[in-house]
Amino acid sequence: LRADVDNLGKAFIKGFERNDSGNKYRYVTLSRYATLSRQLSLFFKKHINEILSSQYTEKRFLLTDNLSNDKKVTIVYSGGDDLFIVGAWNQVIETAVDLRNAFQKYTGGALSFSAGIGIYESGYPISRMADEVAVLEEAAKGIDNNKNAISLFGAEIINDKHEFRHTYKWEEFLDFVVGEKFRLLQKYFLNQANEEREKGNSFLYKLLEYFRSAEDRINVARCAYLLGRMAPSNEASDNVKRLYSEFSQSIYSWILKEKDRRQLITAVNLYVYLYRDNEKEEK
Repeated sequence: LRADVDNLGKAFIKGFERNDSGNKYRYVTLSRYATLSRQLSLFFKKHINEILSSQYTEKRFLLTDNLSNDKKVTIVYSGGDDLFIVGAWNQVIETAVDLRNAFQKYTGGALSFSAGIGIYESGYPISRMADEVAVLEEAAKGIDNNKNAISLFGAEIINDKHEFRHTYKWEEFLDFVVGEKFRLLQKYFLNQANEEREKGNSFLYKLLEYFRSAEDRINVARCAYLLGRMAPSNEASDNVKRLYSEFSQSIYSWILKEKDRRQLITAVNLYVYLYRDNEKEEK
């Protein structure tokens, strides 16, 4: 994870100016600039350690139902207005959200930060990670002038161009990628019998192929066919039938809309990474 504060230069230049009646510059003082700088340093040098500690009392963001407060992450660097953290990939994402939420609260929503998150083999050089994730961080900051975004995984080659398709505003990532689509995948597959759950990832890999080329109506039809094959038998319980109906209708609806489809692709990647069987995946 690499992240830094958005529009900090603008905050220092224009942040204390007032457009209401009276003296526009009455709050533009050296003491206020010094306080802003000191408070930012305090967050990135001191409060970040409290947020990552097991004693942190605020509600944490969790991808799974693992309620352990201990985070398997290490701060490589944090100071001034930026940070670089490595660790277990899912907990790095959870940590990024916790830090973002804490920073929003700390600044009263007046400041935000953007982040890049990459996933690597454990033996990959840290210095190379830092350089490559810096590109993801820049992709997040390129979303618009206000930034406040996250970019995950890396670039994909689309029509001979590198595109950062897993780049979102924080609210979109939390509410729609995770809160809506990723949670639906969890709800459906984790409530299946073990045998069906094991088939889940291969099913999702196949769906990913169709999602990425869903502009082709044939692939939309293939997706519908694949969803149809997942239908439970007549002997299945009402709960299983209800879960399938919700899942299949949502998936089919989402693949027809580019924005939803892109969010779904990110959610599927998160789910497959999180619940993959390492030995089988390597084979």
